[in-house]
Amino acid sequence: MTLAALVPWPGLADTYRWYDDYGKVNYGEHPPPGAIGIETVETDDCTTQACREEREQARAEAEARHAEASAWLDELDEERRREREQQRELERQRSQAPPAVGPVFVPVPAWPWAPRPYRGPPAHRPLPARPAR
Repeated sequence: MTLAALVPWPGLADTYRWYDDYGKVNYGEHPPPGAIGIETVETDDCTTQACREEREQARAEAEARHAEASAWLDELDEERRREREQQRELERQRSQAPPAVGPVFVPVPAWPWAPRPYRGPPAHRPLPARPAR
């Protein structure tokens, strides 16, 4: 049992593809440090139909998760773009608005007994009762 754990299985090793300094494509189990464009190459070790179906289902689930995440990120980008646009619009409006501090004209009558506009005859109202002396 311990001997089986120490023996490397050929199906468990990953295969990598990378480009060397001259642009040549290389394949191997261990890419050298500083290699460009390292990718894992998928080996087809699925021989049964059940294995292929399981792999296809996992791939479909991963694509669905990727599409969902991509849609969420697109919505987030759109929301941030709208917020930036609103902020720019507010800054533009503030830059065009007149200053809040400055001379303000408030019309007031020249004297307290200034004539008031005529509003017609006064309504008939009984006079308030005088207190008894």
